[in-house]
Amino acid sequence: MKYIVFDDSKIKGHVQLFRYLLVCSFNLLLNYVLLKVAVEGLHIYPTFAQIGTTAIIIIVSYLAQRHFSFRKKKVFPDYVEEEDHSKSL
Repeated sequence: MKYIVFDDSKIKGHVQLFRYLLVCSFNLLLNYVLLKVAVEGLHIYPTFAQIGTTAIIIIVSYLAQRHFSFRKKKVFPDYVEEEDHSKSL
């Protein structure tokens, strides 16, 4: 994923790998919980519950990988000054 989809991330590889595995574990747990609730709690037929759960997991996974695992570090251009919030008015 790093070199195909999110190739502009500047975070070190071992940090990205740890974050990636963390997000994958979270997605697995979320899939289990959503499927359990849909089938046993809402009494949805398992095939349809899995379709809906898969759609949700795809969106959550993409957003988590984009904004957590492979995010870009914020870099300010040379002509933009960073604001100093430590000064009191």
